[in-house]
Amino acid sequence: MPRLSKLEKLIAAIRRAAEDEDPRLTNFQMATAFYSSHRDDIDQEISDAWHIEKLTLLFGKHRPKPKGQESEQLTLEFTLGFKRLPPKVELKPGVKVPREEATIDSVRRLVARLETRQSPQLIQAKRWLEVMEKYEKRGPRVTWGDVLKWEARAAKFEEQDTKARRGKA
Repeated sequence: MPRLSKLEKLIAAIRRAAEDEDPRLTNFQMATAFYSSHRDDIDQEISDAWHIEKLTLLFGKHRPKPKGQESEQLTLEFTLGFKRLPPKVELKPGVKVPREEATIDSVRRLVARLETRQSPQLIQAKRWLEVMEKYEKRGPRVTWGDVLKWEARAAKFEEQDTKARRGKA
């Protein structure tokens, strides 16, 4: 069995720590804790900040990533039943914005455009429009990002209400 260099041992320790750590910790928190506990194994000639920055990158590289949960927005969209929405939406002719900035009118234009082509994304777009129209009374400038926050809050309250009812039963 070949002997591992100090660097190879350190990288193996990083991999183990990245896989075993609490998933709620940020990469920076993991790197800081790892650096504190492995300071003797790490060359002291380079500044602490450099070490922590490099360890943060390594934790990000080796840490397992849950599938389908790249961001809170994608998680909320998936919870609402959306598999794939366009990353950008035309706010007005010639102006595209990220989907979290899409307004009800821009989603209506998207639905109308998809209807002319009978696109397979039409069902998702119509569902998207239905969800946004629930909040239309709040004004024409309501964005998809706003709707996601409100939907998440409503789901959280509903979950708490369900738990409270179970506790009383």
